[in-house]
Amino acid sequence: MSSSAETRLSPSRSAIAELFVRLGAHYGFRWSSAHEIDTGDVWLDGLQRLTPQQLGHGLSACMRRSRERAKVGDEDWPPSLGEFRALCEQRSPVRDTYRALPLKTASPGTAQREIDRMRAILGYAA
Repeated sequence: MSSSAETRLSPSRSAIAELFVRLGAHYGFRWSSAHEIDTGDVWLDGLQRLTPQQLGHGLSACMRRSRERAKVGDEDWPPSLGEFRALCEQRSPVRDTYRALPLKTASPGTAQREIDRMRAILGYAA
C-alpha cells in the first residue's frame, strides 16, 4: 500500500485530539483521570489504518454502551485503547443489520380467539 493511502486511512493528530475532546465530554473525570498524561501519541499510533467512519462507529458504540449500562444502574468507564479499537472495528450494530422474523400466520379461528381474549382483558365487549 502506498504511503498516501496509509495517510488517508489513518487518523490525523487533530482527529485524535477531537476524539479526546468528545470522550472527555462524555466520560468526564473518568476520562481525564485515566489520561492525565498526554496519551494522544499512543492513541494515534494505536488507531492507525482506521477510517473516520470507523472512529465514528467506536464513538457511537461508547455512547450505546453507556446508555445500556445506565439502564441497569452500572457505571461505565472509558475504554482502553485496545477496547476502543475493537469497538471501531466491529461490524454495524445489530440494529443496523436487523432481519425480520419469519411471518407466522394463524388460522382465522385462532386469530379471532386471540382478538376476543384481548378484548376481554381490555374490557371491551365481544
